[in-house]
Amino acid sequence: MTPRPSEASSARRNTSVPTKRPPLSPAQITAIECPSCGCRIHGVNSRYACTRCNWLSRWEDGDTELPNEADDPWPRKK
Repeated sequence: MTPRPSEASSARRNTSVPTKRPPLSPAQITAIECPSCGCRIHGVNSRYACTRCNWLSRWEDGDTELPNEADDPWPRKK
């Protein structure tokens, strides 16, 4: 049987609540023929990447705007 932690050790535990992130907009799965090799590829909001020939669509070709750095719901850790 595992002993109960002492009151001193439980006071040291981090009890902060994690920050809630805003919900992401609904993603639309879309498909096209790869302009480089011709295989059928699927993407999210008209942004594509072909794993067969490594072709990538340009980020601005998507159906939705990407968030700027200030509005990004998942900011990168620095």
